[in-house]
Amino acid sequence: MRDGWPEVSEFNDNVMKVCLSGGTLSYRDQELTLWRSGDPEQVWMDLDYSPVIGESGLPLGVVAIVVETTAKVRAEQNLKEEARQRQAEQQRQRRLFEQAPGFIIIMRGPSTSSSS
Repeated sequence: MRDGWPEVSEFNDNVMKVCLSGGTLSYRDQELTLWRSGDPEQVWMDLDYSPVIGESGLPLGVVAIVVETTAKVRAEQNLKEEARQRQAEQQRQRRLFEQAPGFIIIMRGPSTSSSS
């Protein structure tokens, strides 16, 4: 693992230490920076690690189940940012409305257009 993912060697060292001692680890949407195509890339993954037990009853290795969740995490981040921007715009409009010197009406509904 150190050769395959040297950029996360400390993380993987801990995985090996825990699992080779008989423990398990589980992470949801774990943020990591991996080198892909020669460039660092921020990714998120669901990671589950368990020891592989040998005939002697002692751990011989580690099995890893890895599911990349980057697209899901980025979509959730985008939704949160859009909601924050909508709320900021609503607050801005509310301040403008409160400072208006007269009456204001905001209407919503289907637009009408005439056809020739």
